[in-house]
Amino acid sequence: MLILTQPAVEPRVRRLITKFRQNCDTREGEIDITSIPFEAIRKIVEGGPTDPLLYDCYRLSANQLGAFQQYLPEVVAEVSCDYYLETEGE
Repeated sequence: MLILTQPAVEPRVRRLITKFRQNCDTREGEIDITSIPFEAIRKIVEGGPTDPLLYDCYRLSANQLGAFQQYLPEVVAEVSCDYYLETEGE
């Protein structure tokens, strides 16, 4: 017996790369990456088994920033800032 189920639909979310000045909580800016296909994001940032949709906040390494760079309209450099992948509900 074949049972067809509808795939889970992700709620509308906005994905961002946020930029914070190192060693303080000053937010320097954000880059909206919602247009990047989710599977491409998952290849760069691996969520844990309890976070398959990457809803948690993830600090991005230099390698991950480099992988995102091809999708970004601006150059990111981790010299004086920390970068995070964040998700917000719409």
